[in-house]
Amino acid sequence: MKADHLAQQVQNIHVTAQERVIIMETVLTLILMLFIVGCLGN
Repeated sequence: MKADHLAQQVQNIHVTAQERVIIMETVLTLILMLFIVGCLGN
C-alpha cells in the first residue's frame, strides 16, 4: 500500500516538457517581479 502510493507520487512528479517550460517561466516571472519590487522599495 505504502509503496504503491509512493509510485503514484513519482509518476505525478514526471511532468511533460511543455509543463516544465510553463513552470520555469512562471518561477522566473515571479522572481523578476520580486526583484523589481525590492528595487523600488529601496
